[in-house]
Amino acid sequence: MTAPQSCSDRLIQEVTIDDDAQAAYILIHDAPVAHTRPFDDDESVILDIDADGTLIGIEVLGLCTPIPIDELAREYYFPESLIAALRSIEETLRSTEVATADFGGAVVPEMCTA
Repeated sequence: MTAPQSCSDRLIQEVTIDDDAQAAYILIHDAPVAHTRPFDDDESVILDIDADGTLIGIEVLGLCTPIPIDELAREYYFPESLIAALRSIEETLRSTEVATADFGGAVVPEMCTA
């Protein structure tokens, strides 16, 4: 098994929000998806991985769902800049108003409690 490539040269390329489904997709690396797997047992965070084992996208089902940033950072070698960007996105998704300018569409999720 080959170790996953570092995400050190990657920044978030796009965030897509489906307000009807209350879901978000965070594109980190634009490449063909080799496989998709749930991050954990509840399947609220789904990972898209390329053929080299590099994380290319994160699907979050439920805008209040926490993104397991620290665990993903350890597994996929995220640089601090990517960790900071993901924390900002997570905070915005969990807020009561998602900024139109940030993501290209207005979304008002239910109030997140955590």
